[in-house]
Amino acid sequence: MSQILLFRLEGTNYLDFLINILHIKHFYNSTTKLFVNLLKYFTGKQSLVVFSALTALSQAEIAPLRKPTVIQQMVSRHLKSAGWYAIKDAVEFYEHNA
Repeated sequence: MSQILLFRLEGTNYLDFLINILHIKHFYNSTTKLFVNLLKYFTGKQSLVVFSALTALSQAEIAPLRKPTVIQQMVSRHLKSAGWYAIKDAVEFYEHNA
C-alpha cells in the first residue's frame, strides 16, 4: 500500500510529476544561463534599452533615457539587435509558468 501511495498522488502519477518538475527546472536553469551569456555580448546601449524594457518601459519612454537622447526608432533598433523579442518571450513564459 505504501508503494502505491509513493507513486500516486490523488490519482496522479507522482513519478511523472517529479520528472516534469525536473524538466521545468532544467529548462529554467538553461534559459537563465543562456540569458546571462547573452548579456556579456551586449553593448552599453543595448544593455540600457534591454534593462529598461525589462522594467516595462515603452520604447518612447526609454528614448529620453539615452544620452544623448535618441528617437524611438533607435531604441527599437537596439532592442532588435540585442535579441529583445526572444528575451521577452522567455521572460513571459517564465512569469506565466514559474
